[in-house]
This record gives sequence, structure tokens and C-alpha cells, in this order.
Amino acid sequence: MTAIKTVAKSPAPVEQTAYLSALVTMVLWSSAFAGIEAALVDYNAYQLTLLRFGTASLAFAVYAAITRLPLPEVRDLPKLILGGLTGITCYHLALNLGQQMVTATTASLIIATSPLFTAILSGWLLKEKFTVTKWIGMGVCLGGILIMILSRGEQLEFTKGALLVLFSAMVIPIYFVLQKPLLTRYHPVQLSAYFTWLGTLPLLVFCRGLGSAIAAASAGSTLAAVYLGLFPAAAAYVTWSYTLARLPAGRASSFLYLNPPLAALIAYLWVGEVPLPAELLGGAIVLAGIYLVNHKGRNR
Repeated sequence: MTAIKTVAKSPAPVEQTAYLSALVTMVLWSSAFAGIEAALVDYNAYQLTLLRFGTASLAFAVYAAITRLPLPEVRDLPKLILGGLTGITCYHLALNLGQQMVTATTASLIIATSPLFTAILSGWLLKEKFTVTKWIGMGVCLGGILIMILSRGEQLEFTKGALLVLFSAMVIPIYFVLQKPLLTRYHPVQLSAYFTWLGTLPLLVFCRGLGSAIAAASAGSTLAAVYLGLFPAAAAYVTWSYTLARLPAGRASSFLYLNPPLAALIAYLWVGEVPLPAELLGGAIVLAGIYLVNHKGRNR
């Protein structure tokens, strides 16, 4: 009996490793918002997205050559292509375009609503019933997003930027949902490589003028773009896949709530960005709504 109690109190080593990989992912992803802002000084959103994931694709290509990475199964190609388009192409293009108009802190706060949209998608696919509390939580989140959209005035460009980032938050859950079952057949590094390559292919339409942009850009902007490709892209996508392979998706996605405070701290240290009070208020309201949806509103 004593032995059983001791085992019950000690978290499984697999879970401890998954929690660590989740924390590493959140730190890297949170740093991406400031990194994007730093790189956008000399690159436009299209060039930055291609440079970032061109770097990540090259890193995975080196890994594939060393390890002789096998090709994916033909039956999985539709899911891999859709995952690459949603999790890489659409998500990062919209995010980079949006961050040309909103701050890194605002972007991170809006992206923090992605667990909400993940819950909606899971409810649709898994036929989960939505409680009244969940609907209230979604309304609270939308109210917080509205405050963030209007926090820098009523000019149209800020609204467009916030909506573009909101689109990113809405499209990334598709990538999460597609990825979870595939992790039963593929290693996290292997799956991340497939998604990255397939998501980078459509970005090649923006290659014209990239060489001139790199030549004209400052070293700081280029290093920021390379950092984004090697760490928040390649490394963090692997650690996130590792987390999803070992934890239920709901528990894993709860770590995404760490993004706003971590991103605000990193943005302040990296680019000296001080968030506006209205942005903080809107972000707090969003996080409160997400808490209602994912905790208080959970079906028992």
C-alpha cells in the first residue's frame, strides 16, 4: 500500500519531460513576437516569412541528410499538406502582416485566444457539448479582442493588423488537430520537418527580391530572421510535437496561456516595447475568458 502511494505522488518521467518541452516551446514562441518586430525593420512580411522558414527548412534538410529521414506515407500527404498550409504558410504570413501594424505584446495576446478556437474545433469534431459557461467565456474573449483592436485608436490599419493576427489564432488549431493523430506514426522531428517543407513551398513565390533585401538589411534584422527560423520555428515546432505526443492536447494547449506575459517581458527587454494600459486590459479579459472556457466551463 505504501509503495502504491509513493508511485501515485511522483509524476511519470515521461510527463516531466513533456512539461519541460512545453515550457521550452513557450519561451521560444514567446520570443518570436519580439524577433518578428526586430526583423520587420528591414524585411517586409513576405520576405521575413520565406527567410524564416527557408532557414528552418534548410536545418531540417541537414538533419534529414544525416539521419536518412524516410519519406512520409502517401495516405498521410493530404493531412501533411493541409497542416503545412495552416500551421506554416497561412499562420505565419498573417502573423507577420499583422505585426506590421500592431505591437508584439498585442499580437501575443491575440494569439493567446488559439486555445479557445481549439476548443471550438474539438467540440465540433468530437461532438462535445458546450456549457453556458463556455459560451460566456467565448463572449468575454471577443470583448477583450475588441479592446485590443481599438486600443491604439480607430484608424483602420490597426484594426486590419489585429484581425490578421486573429486569423492566425483561428487557423493554428487546424494544425494542432491534424498533428495529434499523426504523432502516433511519426517522430516529432520527422513530422515537424514534413510540415515545414510543405508549408515553405508556397512561400517560394516571394523569393524575388529576397537576395537584394538580405544585402541591404542590417545585421540585426537578418540575425533576428535566422534566429526565428532556427529556434521559434525549427526547434520549437519539434518540442511542441514532442509535448503533443506525450500529453493530451487540452493539457498541452494550457501552456499557451504563458505566451502573453512571456512575450511582453521579452519584447520589453529586446525592443524596449512598453505595452499600453488598454492592451493589458484587453489581454487580461481575453485570458479570463479562455480560463472560463477551458476550466470552469469543462464538462464533468
